[in-house]
This record gives sequence, C-alpha cells and structure tokens, in this order.
Amino acid sequence: MTQNYRTIAPKCFVEPETNAHLRHLKMLRRFAIKGDATPNEDDLARLAQGFFKGDPLADQLIADMHQWPEGEGMKLFDKALDYGLDTIDDAPASLVAFFESIERKPAWLIPHLLELGAHAFQRNTRIGISSLINVGLMGGYYFSSVIKPLMYTGELGYNADKRVAETARFTVDVSCPGNMQRFKPGFRAAVKVRMIHAMARASVSKADSWDEQQWGVPIHQTGMLGTNLLFSYSYIQTCKARGCRYTSLEEEAILHLWRYIGYLIGIEETTLPATMQEAAHATYAISSILPGADQDSRALAQALHKVPLENTISVYERLQATLLMHFNAGITRFFMGKEVADSLGLPGQLTQWLIPLLIPAKYITETLRLMTPGATQWSQKRGQKARTKYVQQMTEGRESPYTTAGQLKQQS
Repeated sequence: MTQNYRTIAPKCFVEPETNAHLRHLKMLRRFAIKGDATPNEDDLARLAQGFFKGDPLADQLIADMHQWPEGEGMKLFDKALDYGLDTIDDAPASLVAFFESIERKPAWLIPHLLELGAHAFQRNTRIGISSLINVGLMGGYYFSSVIKPLMYTGELGYNADKRVAETARFTVDVSCPGNMQRFKPGFRAAVKVRMIHAMARASVSKADSWDEQQWGVPIHQTGMLGTNLLFSYSYIQTCKARGCRYTSLEEEAILHLWRYIGYLIGIEETTLPATMQEAAHATYAISSILPGADQDSRALAQALHKVPLENTISVYERLQATLLMHFNAGITRFFMGKEVADSLGLPGQLTQWLIPLLIPAKYITETLRLMTPGATQWSQKRGQKARTKYVQQMTEGRESPYTTAGQLKQQS
C-alpha cells in the first residue's frame, strides 16, 4: 500500500492543482502529455520522499573525507578521477564504492545514442543557449524551495555572469561528442559537479537555520531530477517551439545523453525518464508540487537578467545590453507565462510577441537543412565551434569554471 504523500512531504510541498494554471503546465497538458497529466498518488509519494534523499555514496565519501588528514581525501579523489581507482593502493571503502558506481555502465546505456544526442544538442547554438538561460536557468529560479541552498553557499551574492559561464561550460563539456567516456572532460565534469553538490549538502545541512522539515535536505533528489529535466526535456521542447527540428530519434538521444549525465551526477537511476512521454510526465509532476517564487528567487532572477550589462562601458553598449535584456525577458515570459515572469520582476511584456514572429524563419531554415545533403553534419560542427567560442569568451581570464577539489576543501 502506498504511503500517503501528505504525511511524508515537506511543508513547502504544494498540491498539484495549485500550479495547474501555470502556462508551461498548460502547454504540457495540451501538446505533450497523452492522457491524464495529473500525477497519481504513487508519483507524489516518490517525489515527497525525494525531498529527504541526498546522494548516499557521495555524502558518505564527503563525511569520511572530513575524518582523514587535511587535504588527503581530495588528493585521493582527484587521482582516482584522473587516473583510475586501480592507481590507489588500499583505497578507502567509501572511495571504492563511489568510483565503482560511476564506472559501472548502466544496462540501458547505448553509446551511439550518446553520440547522436551530443550532436543534436549542440546543433542550434544561439537558440539553444538562450533557451538554457532564459527558460532553463531563469525558469528554475521560479521554484523557491529548490534554490534555497544557494542562500547558504553565497550564491545570492555571486556574480551571475560567472554562473552563466559555468553553466555554459558544463553543457559544452558534457555534450561534445565522445566527452562522456571515462577520463574525458564531460565525464569528469559531471563527477566534479556531483562532489560539489555533496559538499554543499554537507555544509548547508549543518546551518542552524536550515529547516529540513520545511525544504527537505539541501540539493535533494526531486530537485536534481527537476533540474536535469530543464536541461533535457524542457530544452528540446523550447527549441522545437522556436522553430528547431529534431527527429524522434534525436529527441530520444538528447534525453538519453542527459539520463546518463543525471546518473553520473547522482540522481537515482530508477527515477530518470527513458522516453519523452516519461520525461513529460516527470516534468509536469515536479513543476506541479514546487512552491513559486519568493524574494530569493527574485534576487537570483534579477542578477541573471542584468548579466548583459556586465562590463558595458559606452552608451551604445548599454543600449544594446538593455535591448537584449528585454528580449531575453520576452523569451521567459512567452514560455513560462505572465505569473512566472511577473513574480521574478521581469519585463518583456512587448518583446514576448517577437518570439512567435521569429519562428517561421527558423523553421524554414531547418527544413532546408533536412533537405540538403550534408547540411546537418555541417550545422553540427558549426554549432559545436560556436558554443566552444561562446564559452571561451565567457570564461576568458577566469579560473576553471569548476571549483577545484582543493578550493572546496578550504570552503567546507
């Protein structure tokens, strides 16, 4: 018998019908989900339990590291990540368990789908990046309970342009063809992010003001799955709505790529959707039970909104940046809806109507690509180069966008 989700849910958990009026949930019901979209009691119970689940393997490793000599744990971790577990004599049990888990290839993993997903994900650079930022990141900030840990890690006072650069760098690293193989940059990036999450979880959990009954554990399973879906399923649907064209196999391949990324980051394997329909239902279910924006959501959203103004000097540059800010806000408002955009303090009341006007031109271009021999391969190479260039520009003069193990040790 399924446990009543209301008896195990955190205080922030809202009833599914509370958010049913939100624009992106209406769109899912109308265009994506076959049958009844309302999550059932089993789904709600799993999501409620997920608020109180972290990442047992990574969390245990971090806990053990705090008992080892200063800096020793991270040295062992870096060595195992860079050169393999077999290069460490008498490796601690928690380190062995962690690396045996990430080095185990899931039975469902299909290498050629990873490669196809990587090519398809990187193809539409301009639309893809703006969708990730203005629907993925910005849309994620609306859900206040999920972003609560950022209050405790200094994220609210953190340069938003650096966060955009880190996000862009991560998506490039994990989506370059071949990069999710062991010892390659994408694989290593996913594992490093997992450790950053575990360290943040350990640190935030110790804060006297952290209310687990209100928000669940920091960086919990339900939140991590929701974020993964923003970068996979929501990315696909937003790009398609803006005129990009993907085959059904390409859609499944992008989802497959992010399913593996999610597995490496520490999301429970059984919760990661395998099909677009499963992803649609999971996206709807998670979005329906999370509380909306608060002052922290608004602070993060405003910082992200103002990124184009960073480093502008001349009046012309500031004018360009202001126009881009309004266009970006229009994307968020068009796809996420008035309530989300208003609660985050975003403009875009007029620029949102530019979005549908741009769709036909992109759709025609994509149709010509499909009809022209070699055009898809060319656009994939062009997209990969463009994304790499964008990341280089965003990270120029900065340290590595991934906090190093040593720095994390000092921060903990």
